[in-house]
Amino acid sequence: MVLPATGTAVAQSKAASASKQTALSDRLRRLGFASASRMRLYGEEFELVSDPIITEDNGVCVDAIEKKSRRPRRVRIPITIMNMAGGERAA
Repeated sequence: MVLPATGTAVAQSKAASASKQTALSDRLRRLGFASASRMRLYGEEFELVSDPIITEDNGVCVDAIEKKSRRPRRVRIPITIMNMAGGERAA
């Protein structure tokens, strides 16, 4: 028999998820994915203007300015970097 989740169990699950997301963001910032950093991704140079953003589809990206065009972009952090940070997620 499966019982429905209680409000407390759901709240604990959300808290654990938020804690994991915070830890992942911290590890990515230590790897250089932090606001005001410069980085080369996907063959282009970017100036990062945000810390890592965890999206609803379990992706992680950063807001950045493309160096050549000065165009703002949201750049997804490569899965290989996610694996290094310990945030193994589905591609």
